[in-house]
Amino acid sequence: MGDHAAAARALQAVIDAAPEDLQATLRLALHYLRSGQTVMAARTYLHGAEVYARLGQRRRALTLFDRACKVDPLQVTAPRCNIWALAVADEQAQRRLCALAHLHRIQSRQQSSLALLRLAADVRPEDIPTLRLLVDAEIRAGDRAAVQARLQATAETLKQRGRTIELLQLARLLLDRFPRNLFALHTLAYGLIAKGESKRALPLLLALQGREPSNPDTLLRLARIHASLGDRVQALVALERFVWVRASAGQRDAAEVIEAALTGAQSWMPKDPVWQCELIELGFGAPTAPSLDLGGATLTVLPGTPPPPPLASIPRDAPRAIRVQQALTIPVNRRHATASGEVFVA
Repeated sequence: MGDHAAAARALQAVIDAAPEDLQATLRLALHYLRSGQTVMAARTYLHGAEVYARLGQRRRALTLFDRACKVDPLQVTAPRCNIWALAVADEQAQRRLCALAHLHRIQSRQQSSLALLRLAADVRPEDIPTLRLLVDAEIRAGDRAAVQARLQATAETLKQRGRTIELLQLARLLLDRFPRNLFALHTLAYGLIAKGESKRALPLLLALQGREPSNPDTLLRLARIHASLGDRVQALVALERFVWVRASAGQRDAAEVIEAALTGAQSWMPKDPVWQCELIELGFGAPTAPSLDLGGATLTVLPGTPPPPPLASIPRDAPRAIRVQQALTIPVNRRHATASGEVFVA
């Protein structure tokens, strides 16, 4: 025992003078093992793993890290392997950190486990399985605000990098854990629309509309999706609400924005004459429900929508027109629809 202790002191002095002396580091770890000092052996292996990681020798860095975990895994904490993890910074390092975090957790070392998961997330921030583990651990620790802030910051990074798949996965995770998170609702709904998955986006947009009943972007997207699904009545409900919101906002460009939206909406249901006439009616500022026969259907109010404000900025009898098919303009007193859905000047 005395020989091992003396040799350990001598080797430690060498390492103190030259921290990157790997030969001395490995010999010292072996001396600690032979003398039964597993705590010091594990820490020495971690030091060697860090040196190898700094030198870019990832395989050897991983090997020494594994030795440290085998000798005494509870000594492998986030502060002690931080430099190693960020230097290796690959999937293998991340998996080892997550496995180690689980081991610390079952040993009732909750804070150490949480710190290891945070480090694993720092190694590869876009990895959704790791984020899921971290989110659940943070929620158990009671830090829900920090969880949301971290996930939203990660989502912004993914968005800037154009990582659409990971962004939508992260939005789903955020929405699953925090159902009322507006950022997640927006991100997932608009992302699904961009992918052409309108049916999946519809319930999310309805939830958004219930939370933000006067958001014109949501209303316009909602109207377009209803139209794409052939639901003219609900498309008109959302589109009318959009017109009401824009017109009552008092913005200078309200009329132009409404006209552009209604002109674009003509292509949503080009062969529906009722739809085309309703768009013209809205363009002239219909203050209440559309006057055309909707086939007995009832115009319903969207969930959570307060009564619409009166249309102030675009009077019903204003001498305006919107552009329709083939660049024609239809005055308010000279329009009718044909069975084919085209609108002609009378």
